[in-house]
Amino acid sequence: MKIKQVVGLITILCVSLFSACNSVSPTADTGSGAFTAGTYTASEKGFGGDVVVTVEVSKNKILKVSATGDSETAGVGSKAIELLPAEILKAQSADIDGVSGATFSSNALLSAAKAALNKAR
Repeated sequence: MKIKQVVGLITILCVSLFSACNSVSPTADTGSGAFTAGTYTASEKGFGGDVVVTVEVSKNKILKVSATGDSETAGVGSKAIELLPAEILKAQSADIDGVSGATFSSNALLSAAKAALNKAR
């Protein structure tokens, strides 16, 4: 009985690993173009109001990310607005960690960035 469980687990792990290796990141330089070049904007509700993210993309990469959130708490939510755009650009993805202590603002910014990038796809 245990051998069947081990074989089943190994099969699941192998299939998962194979699937992960064959998937292409949507922000990777695929040569065929992951994006339609241009500038895209999206917004989400933050802690104090709307957080607006604008991304500029080429055919294969994120070129620029900017964010505004004028109603976010100064020194807390504003840290997410200040720090996360550079991290998204560096990672070439909005799948990054938020700013500690500014979870709500971070989540809003990252959701808006993902929405803007999805518009570019």
